[in-house]
Amino acid sequence: MNLIEDTGTIHYGDDKLIVIVDPGIVDLARGLAPKYLKLNQQRYAPHISVVRHETPPLMQYWGKYEGQQVTFTYSPCAQNGQVYYWLDAYSEELKYIRKELGLYPSSRLTRPPDGKECFHITIGNCKQLIY
Repeated sequence: MNLIEDTGTIHYGDDKLIVIVDPGIVDLARGLAPKYLKLNQQRYAPHISVVRHETPPLMQYWGKYEGQQVTFTYSPCAQNGQVYYWLDAYSEELKYIRKELGLYPSSRLTRPPDGKECFHITIGNCKQLIY
């Protein structure tokens, strides 16, 4: 499978660290999805969750990379579970940042819903649709 390389911007919140990605990635993936799916848009702007609902042991590094660009690759082939649709994303730099914070390279909350050992970019969901 061919992966596409891109960059995103690192952003820290109160209890999360994300990489803001180009919305065009999600727009294209949603555009290629079969029309009968009628996916709900994701709640948040397109991003990769790097730290979510975790307290890093080494908080002195929290905020170190704010606003910096990071490289990642992603699969253009959408994956899906019962509720969510996503693109698998990979980045050694993001794993390094997690380790620098004293965390494992990935967590249950940053992996995609299928549990694959990578990050992900949510493109939509099929939760209760309102017509």
